[in-house]
Amino acid sequence: MKKEISPTVAVVVIVLVIALVVGAYWFLSGGTGVPTSDQPARPLQPPPNFSMPGGAGTGGPPAPR
Repeated sequence: MKKEISPTVAVVVIVLVIALVVGAYWFLSGGTGVPTSDQPARPLQPPPNFSMPGGAGTGGPPAPR
């Protein structure tokens, strides 16, 4: 059995592993990009509910037009 791996296969495997990690993180974070209330707020992206209690939780602040 040869130990050589083609660069294309290596790139595909790396992309699949990264996609699995990102997908698992997205799934565990709630699946919508906004952390649920039972999880601690992440320092990089706090949930909209932290600054707008009772506001649009999933939609976030309305975009200015």
